[in-house]
Amino acid sequence: MFERPGRAVVEVGMKVKAFNPYRKFNRTRHSLGELVAAVGAATEDSREAVAALIDLFQTGRVQLRDHGHLKRVRVSA
Repeated sequence: MFERPGRAVVEVGMKVKAFNPYRKFNRTRHSLGELVAAVGAATEDSREAVAALIDLFQTGRVQLRDHGHLKRVRVSA
């Protein structure tokens, strides 16, 4: 079995699954500051963190809630 460094592996019955520490984070609502802190903790430097945040916003995987309405973020270079 091949394991990537830094990733935990969980055996469930006959299947082996990689443990995703961000799964619970993805299922709840968080503030923009919490998102920035989580991405910053998962990256090695600030440039990588900014690139990851831009990718999240441009692909629509992250949306902001404004007075109950979901809004996509437009990022301009």
